Amino acid sequence: MFGLFKKKETYKFYNEEYSIYIILRKSTSLRIHDWEVWEKSFKILNEFVSQQPEIMAIRTCQCSPKSSKWLSFGRMIWNEKNNIKWTSKYKQGEFKINDLEFFGTEFWSPSWTVCNKGNFATNIFMNVDSMENGQLKDLFNESLLVAVKGKNHINQALIEEISESIGASYIIKGKRPWGKESTSISYTDALNDFSVYQILNKENKTSLEIKQGSNVLGSWEILKKL
Repeated sequence: MFGLFKKKETYKFYNEEYSIYIILRKSTSLRIHDWEVWEKSFKILNEFVSQQPEIMAIRTCQCSPKSSKWLSFGRMIWNEKNNIKWTSKYKQGEFKINDLEFFGTEFWSPSWTVCNKGNFATNIFMNVDSMENGQLKDLFNESLLVAVKGKNHINQALIEEISESIGASYIIKGKRPWGKESTSISYTDALNDFSVYQILNKENKTSLEIKQGSNVLGSWEILKKL
């Protein structure tokens, strides 16, 4: 996301550690990115997000199957109106697009723009990811990631409440840095480019299993299996 920097001190934030929860869900009709489902998560997360000192911004990637351009949503900050907007704008009414393609939605506090200008990693990062064509699609086909930096944390009970409210199949808990050093002037594997497939054994098609090996960034455990 932030690319290469000329001076090493400008990207020291890459090794800051995050506490992370990943909720994995197998949907049959309504998805996490549909308001009827996301409304439950929003209401549970809202108090936690609203207590943060920095405004949370929303960035969503959706497009029409007839165009390669991302659809416009304008500037969105965390509130109920904008959460309805990113989950609904092109699914109904005058802007409805048939066969709308959803790729993902990111939530940053502080916003991506603020982090990019200041050369630091966000305090809270969340991501709704669609993985309907993933290698383990029989186990899950979408996810919600919640990551909190440093000594701050989010209550595990809150994550479990979200999981129960949307009928999720698994919860994964972990810790990892924002990224890892690539060269003396750059880093790679940023958290906003993370996929849960990076830490899962894709050869096991019947049950969820954390991949073993030194190439797995961070430490992870599966908390819930249904």
